Amino acid sequence: MKLNDITNASAVYVLLEKKKLFSEYLKNDKHKLYNYVAGKLAKNIGFETDKVEIHIDKSKGKQVLQEDFNAYFLKNMSDKSGKEGVSIKHSYSHMWSGIQFANMLAWACFQKFEHGNSEYTDLVKIEQEVFHVW
Repeated sequence: MKLNDITNASAVYVLLEKKKLFSEYLKNDKHKLYNYVAGKLAKNIGFETDKVEIHIDKSKGKQVLQEDFNAYFLKNMSDKSGKEGVSIKHSYSHMWSGIQFANMLAWACFQKFEHGNSEYTDLVKIEQEVFHVW
């Protein structure tokens, strides 16, 4: 797997157990739930460079939802990161291979935690970290 050859690469997963989600506000608004989970990710990642381009799946078609996501994500970014140099792009997964790769990692993590099958996460030799939301 080519990812294993990238120096200093790491994967950070945010695990949300839906059965432990009791907030009606988040349950009833999938966009707010998505933002909330992404915000947890933002709090737990840092960048060692001044310029970072973040691509997320363009699941939020409306401009106002994208702007809401961007503002929430940036607000929740770790103080370790230079927020000024961060740009967030909403990209279709079929147009940007990085999102396809992230989807594959998310699926592998799902297999591990939902089905007890770590076969796919074991193929990833880079540092991996999991943060549990609930």
